[in-house]
Amino acid sequence: MGFHIALNLAIRGARVYIAARTTAAAEQVIARIEEVHESSRTAEHRCGVSKTAEELGDSTQLQLRALEVDLRSLSSAQKAAEMFLGDEKELHILSESGSSDLRIRGISQQRQSTMRQRAYIQTKKI
Repeated sequence: MGFHIALNLAIRGARVYIAARTTAAAEQVIARIEEVHESSRTAEHRCGVSKTAEELGDSTQLQLRALEVDLRSLSSAQKAAEMFLGDEKELHILSESGSSDLRIRGISQQRQSTMRQRAYIQTKKI
């Protein structure tokens, strides 16, 4: 789901940061988004109405950026936040679709919540 959110926001002109544990992984996602965008001339909406890329926005250049962050590491999250804030003044939308990996690794819901709260607090301190 995160892939499609990123694709649709980028098509509509948003600057989209793809966060992944490694820059290479983020760049793979960016390459795939660009490939899908280039190969399709239309985008389907959930309601079944097709619009051309031109109707959706500027189709010539997507604004996609890679951001390396490992959410299992507070220092990695802080470094990513510092990098982001070095380039941007505001964050308008945050879509988190990969954190289910934490449950697979055996990290409890309570521990996940604590990790997110600490990351949020650290980001606010920056």
